[in-house]
Amino acid sequence: MTIYVVEGSTGEYEDYSEWILCAYYDEALAKEHARPAIEAYRTRADRNGAFGIVTRQVASNPYDPDMHVDYTGVEYIYYPLEVLDALRPPVVEKEENDG
Repeated sequence: MTIYVVEGSTGEYEDYSEWILCAYYDEALAKEHARPAIEAYRTRADRNGAFGIVTRQVASNPYDPDMHVDYTGVEYIYYPLEVLDALRPPVVEKEENDG
């Protein structure tokens, strides 16, 4: 079974951070969560002048209550993740034959 994880990120280099917002069984729902989350951030950033300055208004997002933000802004993505119901055996690499 596959779920779709919605993830936020901000920062760069050693200050880069990622966090998981939620997950959906339906890919369309994950996409519909990520898209308005970034739009909500951008609307607040534009309205509050967040170019390098983070305010409480910018750092609030109804689609991401735990949003982190710095001068780089925020990005949201979604991606598929396989859900397992048993421990997956380790992958064993095959040795190459010389001849």
